[in-house]
Amino acid sequence: MAGSLILIDVLDSFTPVATATVLHGFIQVISSGSRAILHPRYLAWPLIGREVSSCPRENWYGTFQAASRHTWVAPSAFPRLAPRW
Repeated sequence: MAGSLILIDVLDSFTPVATATVLHGFIQVISSGSRAILHPRYLAWPLIGREVSSCPRENWYGTFQAASRHTWVAPSAFPRLAPRW
């Protein structure tokens, strides 16, 4: 956690905030992806499969709800509260 805060702080010092945010995300994806490639036996594959398979449904539901006039927070932000179809 502290390493991520230091990284975003250093990126913020040298680049605009929007660029720093994108760079930070890219660096985090590369970091996590390389760990997953190097150590696949430590991944919880059933959990990953369940989360990946629920992404399209939850994203559609969140988009549908966000377009509604009466919704303030998209339910996909809270996947455990979103209904399971």
